[in-house]
Formats: sequence, structure tokens, C-alpha cells
Amino acid sequence: MKNKLLLCILTNIFLVVLNSFSNQLLADDLLGVYVWKFNAPDDWSLADVERFRDDFRRNLVKKGSESNSFTVTERPDIDKLLSQRDMEIKIREMNDVPMGDIETLKTRGARSVVFGKIDNDVKGGEINISVIWQLFDSTVLAYEAVQMLPNQRYTGSIRREKMHELSEKISNLFLSNLNLIANQDTTQSDKQIKCVRILDTIDEKKKEYDYLSSIEDGSNKLEINKKIIPLLDVIIVNYRLLETCPGQITDDRKKHKLVIQKYSDELTNRKLAQLNIPLLKKYERLALSLKDTYKNSSRRITIKKIIRNLNKVKENYSLHHDKFHGFIENLDRVIFKYEDELSELTTP
Repeated sequence: MKNKLLLCILTNIFLVVLNSFSNQLLADDLLGVYVWKFNAPDDWSLADVERFRDDFRRNLVKKGSESNSFTVTERPDIDKLLSQRDMEIKIREMNDVPMGDIETLKTRGARSVVFGKIDNDVKGGEINISVIWQLFDSTVLAYEAVQMLPNQRYTGSIRREKMHELSEKISNLFLSNLNLIANQDTTQSDKQIKCVRILDTIDEKKKEYDYLSSIEDGSNKLEINKKIIPLLDVIIVNYRLLETCPGQITDDRKKHKLVIQKYSDELTNRKLAQLNIPLLKKYERLALSLKDTYKNSSRRITIKKIIRNLNKVKENYSLHHDKFHGFIENLDRVIFKYEDELSELTTP
């Protein structure tokens, strides 16, 4: 009887160990990712920042489990070590991480890191929360961002909703490029196939981008802009992945960097425009709604305020006219429209 009981206990222990070993083997086949502490302005408390990171990480864990494509690595000891490091030097991207910490991450099963950044966009009146997913060689796998109003930052339900949205966006972008990530274990033939896929993806997305740009005008600018932004994200990511392909950019690395910079500048321009176009629409709707409800004198005062506000916006962006000339041209058209209407109201 004792022997049977002992055998039963040993069998159960063996099954537990085997299950743990099998899970470890499975995890080793997936891309391990560590979520670094989010970087935030000084007026954010550590507790508030950590809530955003925890909500994001929790959703990322779920997404990795559902897709069976990556696993989120985080253990109390490594978290404590790297948090202490982050207090010594601000860590915002892979280039900031000391080699010793990279080795620590590797021993814990991580092969990539997600860095989060919170910005108070004072001019735009919003909080911008962005995340960048990088391999240890600084290759960018994905980049995404979400926005929220300043007064929503303390509302738990909105915070969780935004972090769910952010984890979904960056996971989906990562998964769309999963087959393009160069794995150290792949053969030269596999790498060549991956590089062909990268080139095909770049070609396909650039055709979509060219088409959308060709049909973009004032009436559909907001809608087209929403479609072009994710295309630019994918194009930039794949151009960076192309750097892992032998022989592709060796002879023309400078030109390659300029192409990435060109698309990155346009992406920044379009994301800023996406934030400001609704603001212009709001001013326009306000002006039109006042037309039938206020006398000409009140209307003139309102239009003068709108023109003054728009000129302030234009003045801020004119400092970087080379990057935001398209947005500034749109501002000029809107300002001219209101100046023309003001002239009509002033004329007896």
C-alpha cells in the first residue's frame, strides 16, 4: 500500500515537472518581450504611470496568449533591477539600455522590449501615449500611439480602454510583420525568402499609399489621412527590417536612411494634422452655426477670435515650415475664408 502511494506521489510530481518543462519549451519558441517602465513627464506620479503600464501589459499578455506568437516576460527580480536602472538613467529606447541589462533580459527569456512614453501635448490639448517595440539590435518591430483628454487620465475605465486599444494596435501591427522578423535560427534560404517578402510588402503598401495620396483632397482629407497613417507605419517598419537583409542596402545606406526619414517626417506631419483637423472643423462648425443665431456685430467678433486663434496655430507651426507646409497651407485657406466673410459683414 505504501509503495503504491509513493508511486502515485512520484508520478504526480513527474507530471508537474514535465508540464512545466513543456511549457518552457513552448515559451522558448515564442518571441519573449519585456515591457519596460513607461517614461512620463515630471508631473506624473510613479503610481499613475505604473497603472498605465500594468493595464497595457495585462492586455499584451492576453494578446500574446491568443495569437500564440509572443510571450510577455516579467519577473519581480528583473523588474526591480531594471526599475532601479531607470531611476539612474532615463531609458526611452533600446539604444539607452546598457549591455549588461540586455544580457540580464536574455537570461530571463526576453528577446525584445516594449518602451512606453507619455507626453502632455499642451498645444493639442491631449495626452499622447506611444509604445515602440524593438529587438535588442534596435530594429523596430512596431510603433503605435493613442490619445486621451487630460481630465480622463484619472478615470480607471477610460485608462483601461485606452491601454486595451494601444495593446491591440501594436500587437496587430507586430503580427502583420511576424513572418518578416529575421530569426537567428533561420537558414540563409529562409532569410532570402523573408527579404523577398519584405520587399513585396513595401511595394504593395507604397502602391496603396500612392493611390490614396492621388485621391486626397480637401473634402476627404480627414478620412484619407486615417487610412494613410497605418500604411506609413508599415512602410517604415519594413524599411527598417530591410536592414537585416544581406546585400540589400550595403551600397546605398545613406539613401536608405533618407527614405526612412522622408516617410517618418510625413507620418509625424499627418499625425499632427489628424489632431488639428478636427479642431479646424470645430471652428468652422462654430462659425457656421452662429451665422443664423447672432447679429452681424457678434458674428464679426466671433470670426475675429477664430482668425486670431488660427494665426496663433499657424505661427507655432511656421517655425518648422519645411515639415508642416501642407498643414500650414490648409490653415491659410481656412483663415482666408473667414477673412473674406468678415469683409462681407463689414461692408455696408
